[in-house]
Amino acid sequence: MSFNYFILLTQDFLPWNTSLGLVLTSIVFLLMYIPTSIIIWPHIFGYISKLLMSFLLIITIMSSFSFVITKTILNNNTIAHLLSTTQVLDAVVLFITFSIIMKNWGFDLPSYKLAHKTSPRILIALFVICVYFLFKNSFGAGSNYFKTFYMFDFSGIHITLKYIFSGLEAGIAEETIFRYVFLTFLLMYFKNFKYKIFYSALINSTVFSLIHLLNLTSGQDIQNTLIQALGAFGIGMLFSAIYLYTGLFIWPVIMHSLIDILSFSQQGMIMSGKVTIDYVLGMILLVLFYLAVSLYLLKETRIREQNLWFN
Repeated sequence: MSFNYFILLTQDFLPWNTSLGLVLTSIVFLLMYIPTSIIIWPHIFGYISKLLMSFLLIITIMSSFSFVITKTILNNNTIAHLLSTTQVLDAVVLFITFSIIMKNWGFDLPSYKLAHKTSPRILIALFVICVYFLFKNSFGAGSNYFKTFYMFDFSGIHITLKYIFSGLEAGIAEETIFRYVFLTFLLMYFKNFKYKIFYSALINSTVFSLIHLLNLTSGQDIQNTLIQALGAFGIGMLFSAIYLYTGLFIWPVIMHSLIDILSFSQQGMIMSGKVTIDYVLGMILLVLFYLAVSLYLLKETRIREQNLWFN
């Protein structure tokens, strides 16, 4: 809030509402949580305390840029307002902050190096599955849901900067929260369990699914929200399994971002289609497929790493 006060006090004679002012504001915002991440957060002990404090920090960060520019001249700036409403800068700050905090707590940083002994055939198959899902999820067309598995319509695509920022926000923030922070805590909690990666992925995906029920507060109807939550469970399992198997955190981040960007550009940001019986059955089959792929990947991960990766 002190940065907000500074802008308010100086906006009459400093060029905050310019490209340079917006860049400077963004840079300061991206860096402003780093000091507390280094000085204060390493002194929080215990997994429950760390998890609860992480939850509070997530809530704080994911609305902080709007507080920085509220009632200032920047609130009338089109780009600043877009950054505020889409929360894309908040997502980047979330990633930076938690990378520092988790490192100071003794956890590994998100991995960007391909794990040893990953099968090229499996990697190629995963890539094909991901690309197909992007097309099916965003451009599937037809008179019933099952036809969306092989019929596509690209005519309605409308990509805007708002959709790009919103998709990046979801990909960066949600993957940081679920596939990095929460999944890491779960793996540590179950570290002495034989099937720790299975338990961790299952709980992680269940909570990821339940979070999507909050879309009811945005005006989305309950039928579409429940279908979305079901799909989120399946894709959450797949993202967890892909990260654990490949070791590439960037994979689920890119995949998640593209799913949302393309979906928003084709269907808008709120699901509003009619939920039919064939839609429900088709979604169940799709989720079962994701679960089968995920369980296979988790099994391969467990065999390959011999329970030593997160010990």
